Amino acid sequence: GWKQSAASVRSVIYSLGGHVDYWILTHPHPDHVGAFNEIYKDPQGITIGQIYAVDINYNTYKKKAQARDGFSAFQTFYDLSQNMTNLTYVHEGDEFDLDGLLMNVYSTYNDTIGAESDDPCNDGSMVFKLSGRKKSILFMSDFAGNEDTCTAALMNAHGSELTADYVQAAHHGNSTLPDSFYENAKEQAVFIDSPKWLEEDTERRVPHLISVLDNKKIPFYTFENVPVVVEIQ
Repeated sequence: GWKQSAASVRSVIYSLGGHVDYWILTHPHPDHVGAFNEIYKDPQGITIGQIYAVDINYNTYKKKAQARDGFSAFQTFYDLSQNMTNLTYVHEGDEFDLDGLLMNVYSTYNDTIGAESDDPCNDGSMVFKLSGRKKSILFMSDFAGNEDTCTAALMNAHGSELTADYVQAAHHGNSTLPDSFYENAKEQAVFIDSPKWLEEDTERRVPHLISVLDNKKIPFYTFENVPVVVEIQ
């Protein structure tokens, strides 16, 4: 969440006991680390177990960052991270046991993305799957916001693994992933983290994705449907 979302995020955490077992930061854009930064700086009774994040190269990102990237949010996180003892940077191929859920990491920032992408923060997003005994959910984060080459590399390396019962659509539904990615997946539902205005913006790919899912009769949910609860068994 954004920096200004910190109070709302705190409220949710308090309602669940005030402790975060695992906080996964997919990439350091302000709408993904802003609230975390505020809470980590001033916990107000909240405790955090393990933090997982992508190890984006500071100098590369600073050089390529545009105004829309909100680099200051990453700067804040970077400064905070220097003293974090519960931070783990994840990499492609990593596996973690999150209290019985298997976390498989398929893509994160790397030197190739840093060199080739004009949008290294989005394209360096953490792509991962959480799998239980019966169900799984795939998080595409904000991957492939700009570069087709990154999409091709991911699909070539892990295409057969990128299926799950539930899928969070890449980059708020505005990615360069091919239509077949969602058509061929076996998900029971797709989650598009987008507000109404983004669903209706014909300059972006979100309306197209919604049309594809509609035509294929794949259930999907946006911010218009909240709250939605998914239980991974």
